[in-house]
Amino acid sequence: MEVNVVKKTPPVPVPEGHRYCFSCETLKTIDQFGKHRRSRDGYYSLCKPCARASAARSREVRQLVRETADRIQTSAFTRPAIALQEIAVAL
Repeated sequence: MEVNVVKKTPPVPVPEGHRYCFSCETLKTIDQFGKHRRSRDGYYSLCKPCARASAARSREVRQLVRETADRIQTSAFTRPAIALQEIAVAL
């Protein structure tokens, strides 16, 4: 299986000891990025504040999906037609 990797190029030159965050689009020092053993240079592509915000958004979405699934599951037994409408709204 072949994996296509898209390599982004920062719009500004990145000096030694710095890294560009594509999320907030700023140039920051390398200590503002978390460690990541599997990446080529050993750091995450998002700075710590952006990574924190991304994780918080993911948690919110997962919680919303769980709540919607629970609501749909309980209403599917009692009100099947309304459950289908809730599925359509959730998507």
